[in-house]
Amino acid sequence: MNMQKTIYLLIILQLHLWSATAQSKPAILQDIAVKTTQNQLITLGKISAGRPLYLKIWASWCQPCRKQMPHFQKSYEEYGRNIDFIAINLGINESMSAITDLQQAFSLTMPVVIDHTGQLARLFNLKGTPLNILIDKEGNIVYRSHETS
Repeated sequence: MNMQKTIYLLIILQLHLWSATAQSKPAILQDIAVKTTQNQLITLGKISAGRPLYLKIWASWCQPCRKQMPHFQKSYEEYGRNIDFIAINLGINESMSAITDLQQAFSLTMPVVIDHTGQLARLFNLKGTPLNILIDKEGNIVYRSHETS
């Protein structure tokens, strides 16, 4: 197992063990509603109330993003009962078919949303993709990385 995978697993496990008392996400996430590729409207602050949240901001044309997708899906399969995962497509220079083709190619089963307005990119001060963000049960960002390998 490479170092990045080991770090991801340790962080995910630690998120699950931290603070069992929080019941909601920070106010900045409470009102952010996004549509999934299945055309369902979800509010980020409500989808994972009281649970850690792992966000990956990606683009279909981003090769490092594509490289990380199999591991992201595997992590979701292993830890998705205890941690919420959301794949956030950047929505820049993207077609819906490119997004859903990638979703199918990597058998992504976690919610996939599209940041059409750039609201999430601005909120998280996106400088590039992929961006991995781990938020604990209390709504604190405990890990943020643009690692590409």
